[in-house]
Amino acid sequence: MGYARSMEKGATTAGLNRFFLAAHNRLCFSKSTMHWYYEQEGKPVGPVTEEAFQAARASGLVSPATRVWREGWPDWRPAGDLAPTYTGTQPPPVPASLMHAASRCAECNQVLPDLVHLGGVSVCESCKPHALAKLREGIVLGAGPWRDGQLLVTLKNTPLPEACLKCGAPPVKQVKKALSWHHPALYLIIFVGLLIYLILALCLRKTATIFVPLCAECNGRRKRNGLISFLGFAGALVAFIVAGATLEGDASTAAVLAGVGLLLFSLIWMASTQLVLAKKINETHAWVKKAGSPFLDRLPQWTGPE
Repeated sequence: MGYARSMEKGATTAGLNRFFLAAHNRLCFSKSTMHWYYEQEGKPVGPVTEEAFQAARASGLVSPATRVWREGWPDWRPAGDLAPTYTGTQPPPVPASLMHAASRCAECNQVLPDLVHLGGVSVCESCKPHALAKLREGIVLGAGPWRDGQLLVTLKNTPLPEACLKCGAPPVKQVKKALSWHHPALYLIIFVGLLIYLILALCLRKTATIFVPLCAECNGRRKRNGLISFLGFAGALVAFIVAGATLEGDASTAAVLAGVGLLLFSLIWMASTQLVLAKKINETHAWVKKAGSPFLDRLPQWTGPE
């Protein structure tokens, strides 16, 4: 009997130990992997970390009326119901001496007073709507893109906003484009020797990769233009081969005309498949041509070095 009681007591103690250990592990795990969700335009956004959630609250992206949810809650609730002691570590207050000091906007690079603290950086009032849209899309603030006249300036290998690069409409496809650029003076080496130029161009070129967002209409136009140009190129190539093989009568003239057509359709085909072109690339940024005005009009002005 005593042995049975001892075994029962030991089993009970072991069970309690396992229970408290599991509870401790769940508590620690939930604290280390805490994630939030919030509603934006009727759709859930998340998961976001505690720091990102508090930044969204501080910026006004998550208002007191915004419905929020986190692991362990049975239902969504307004963010205004969160007690001050429940909101986690708040960012330190800005010193009074710096409240009205001129600072540099992380989006447009202009030195302006009275910037707004948003997403861990400071932005001006004119850039605030665009910055909020970038936060909703998960894009880091201060990482561009910008406009420089009719050029798109972007950090290399950084996502572009969710808008068609040509017309600004909602995109349905991302087209990967590898860009390459070297200084224009390097073209003078062609007069010395084409092979020397090719070797130097490969060694001295700078590259960047961007994903071009396109809407359904612009993507369809790109495919149609590419197909038409390819068919014209293929037809001119066949005509050139046939004319060169016959060599009778006016075959030489036909071969010349077919060759001109082949060259023309080759250029058209290349132009139709080039969504973007590199105007300049340095170690960190790329200046890109062929972006549409509706897309560029959304962007802050580039004020950095040329």
